[in-house]
Amino acid sequence: MVMLNQSGEEVSVKVVYYGPAQSGKTTNLTEIHEKVPGTAKTPISSMKSRTDRTLSFEFVPERHGEIGGCPIRFSMCAVQGQVYYNATQKLVLSGVDAIVFVADSSKEKKQENIDYLRNLEENLNESGLSLDRIPWVIQYNKRDLD
Repeated sequence: MVMLNQSGEEVSVKVVYYGPAQSGKTTNLTEIHEKVPGTAKTPISSMKSRTDRTLSFEFVPERHGEIGGCPIRFSMCAVQGQVYYNATQKLVLSGVDAIVFVADSSKEKKQENIDYLRNLEENLNESGLSLDRIPWVIQYNKRDLD
């Protein structure tokens, strides 16, 4: 849920990138991080595991939007893509305000995308949330590949 910090001087919005392993979540976050001006962002933090990692960073856009006169701080996260990291995925989804579901658009990944979308809904439901109540988009990634 969008939060107004204790001092009432900033609105925090958490955006989570979710989807199968190797779908492009990390690439998305690193590209966004590179485009945000240096003074307006925190360094990318990484929680690494044997085969994947969860990335996150925060930024306050210099010229984009306020709510009630307060600047907006975006917390951007990309979850690990393997199902066996389900506990980590649930933790990262805690307090989510918006979701970008990154799908690998190759035909052979169709079922995996469907399975991960179902996994996302299940994890949200366990927290009393639903894709019906949270803003979300599907990003069909890797459209430039054969």
